[in-house]
Amino acid sequence: VIWGMLLAATPHTFYAIFALLKYNRAQFLMPLGPVFDADRLVLITLSMISIGVVGLVIWDGVFPDRRDVRVLGVLPIPTLRFVLGRLASLGRVLVLFATPLCLLQSVAFGLTVTGFGAPISRIHGITAHFATVALACAFVFCALITAQCLLLLLFGRRAAQAASVTFQVLFAVGLVQLLYFLPDVARILRGGGASNGEFSTLAALPPAWFFGLYKQLAGTADANSAALGSLAVELTIGAAITAVGLYAASYDRLSQRALEGVAPRASAFRPTVRSRWLAGPLRRPVTDAVRAFTIQTLFRSRTHRMMFAVYGGFALAVILSSAVSIALRNHGAGLWQPGISMKSVPLVAQFLVL
Repeated sequence: VIWGMLLAATPHTFYAIFALLKYNRAQFLMPLGPVFDADRLVLITLSMISIGVVGLVIWDGVFPDRRDVRVLGVLPIPTLRFVLGRLASLGRVLVLFATPLCLLQSVAFGLTVTGFGAPISRIHGITAHFATVALACAFVFCALITAQCLLLLLFGRRAAQAASVTFQVLFAVGLVQLLYFLPDVARILRGGGASNGEFSTLAALPPAWFFGLYKQLAGTADANSAALGSLAVELTIGAAITAVGLYAASYDRLSQRALEGVAPRASAFRPTVRSRWLAGPLRRPVTDAVRAFTIQTLFRSRTHRMMFAVYGGFALAVILSSAVSIALRNHGAGLWQPGISMKSVPLVAQFLVL
């Protein structure tokens, strides 16, 4: 856990520290105010991505499984205490990872920007940035728990396993896509977009909501950023209340499902389709058996499915971003001509999936 906390906090802390070198060179070439805004939005985005990855890693431990119910279900303890205990432990996970992630970058970045003339005191700037990224992390964490509750309630435990893999892939794609939006967002902010009407074009991106919240807390918000800041607070509170309510309402039902288990079923592949897919052009029993065992082991384990979904989502996000970029340049001419971007697609997919 300690190494995980440090790993989650490292990218943001180094980004905040190395901003000192960038500002030292740029202070004589351009106004630093828009650059401060752009870097702050980058830190908020990276914080949301990091806590999202943490949420995906603990995905399978959020709800009780069959072993939990067998061991704890016979104890004379009210269900409410189990619910409060699990919610408290989830809150502790959030605090353990979010505290170093938010605190270190807030102190480093707050001291840096005030040293280069940011119109805010050190304590005020550090506090406002810490509160902003802490709420952003809480929003992502609670949204993941809410999504998992809905998946289990709507589809059941078995169907939710397949649905959760799809959701994890899509969520990983969304996290990575935020990184691809950052250059354009930073360009808008460096061009003064935070102080004119162009900032409203960023309203569709969740990090922009919390950037508006920071502007509110710092006392520099206009009408657009104030509206986005209020939206960020409302969505965070709503996600937290919804997550707690759904978790408490579904705990008994999910515990009963976990204890009952699911009936065994045949393989998802028909024998003819599976034999063609696994055998290939030549029948080699040992090779076919190893391949089938590997595939079944990979997708039978919840941890393996989750890791495969996350890395597959990252690969899909990188590929989609490259494909969209190629399609939009020169009327899609790059799609019909060999180039580095097109030829690197299978290599990116193979590297991340492996």
